[in-house]
Amino acid sequence: MSYYAVALARTDTGWSAAELDLDDDVADVDETAERLREEAPDADLALLFVEADDEYLVVLRLDEDDDFRVFGSDAAFASESKIGEMLIGDLEPVRRPTKAVAEIEEIADTEDEGDIEVLAGLENELDDDSDDDDVDEDLDDGLHEGEAGSGDEPSDRTDKPAKGRASDDDDDEDQPDGGREVAAAGDPVGDAGLLSDLGTGPVQLLELCAHEGMLPSDVIAEVCGKAGCGQEYEELRDSATL
Repeated sequence: MSYYAVALARTDTGWSAAELDLDDDVADVDETAERLREEAPDADLALLFVEADDEYLVVLRLDEDDDFRVFGSDAAFASESKIGEMLIGDLEPVRRPTKAVAEIEEIADTEDEGDIEVLAGLENELDDDSDDDDVDEDLDDGLHEGEAGSGDEPSDRTDKPAKGRASDDDDDEDQPDGGREVAAAGDPVGDAGLLSDLGTGPVQLLELCAHEGMLPSDVIAEVCGKAGCGQEYEELRDSATL
């Protein structure tokens, strides 16, 4: 399976872009993140986009503190490719953000002062709604934490289970693999909120990946345009031999 990997790094002087070869010198996702760090040691933020066969997309985000997060558009990539297995083989399905999070994303994507006031009101209203634990959790995951899926490190959250639902320990007893959700082909996996602060929230990213006729390269171009590195990505890809 053919693939194309591009690293985009942000420093004090702006964004830079470079192709990465993941075939020989990386064995797992941790080494991939280290390879990305080596490519841009002075970056406060580095992104790796991997597209394969015009069908699969993986995004890896590496922050200055060396924490990294990963999103995959389709769990099937892990079974179709060694690189797919390396990058997303251990990720769980994305937890879908609620309608409330989608509405907040839509408002946050505008610059209208009135809408921003509505956004603030929605956040306050949802944050104060102690009777709906599911909405609070999804709002926090999808907007504030940017963790719509599983991260590479377990969460420190200790929220109580939602009313009427079994505890995590009870759920674990009924699920294979110690309670870990198993992704099926077609499922997006990982952290769909990893680009939230760069202009593409979890709902938007999922919609882009699911949009009919949207190629992975189209999704990357859209995401990079909002993040401020669209020109760097387009120039590099135009010069690449795919």
